[in-house]
Amino acid sequence: MLTAASVLRKYAAEVDDRARFPVESSAALRESGLLGLVAPTGYEGVGPDVHADVAQGRRRP
Repeated sequence: MLTAASVLRKYAAEVDDRARFPVESSAALRESGLLGLVAPTGYEGVGPDVHADVAQGRRRP
């Protein structure tokens, strides 16, 4: 099983070289739940407070 980080690493150079949208990376971030970190709650994201929680190492209920 590939982690989001390994997928990003695998395709980063190709995405940059071809100046294309990182479809594989976006899918991996979505599947891991990390993509929701940048989306507001109105769009099914986790909202802005999660950034502080992540930075402080706090878990959310």
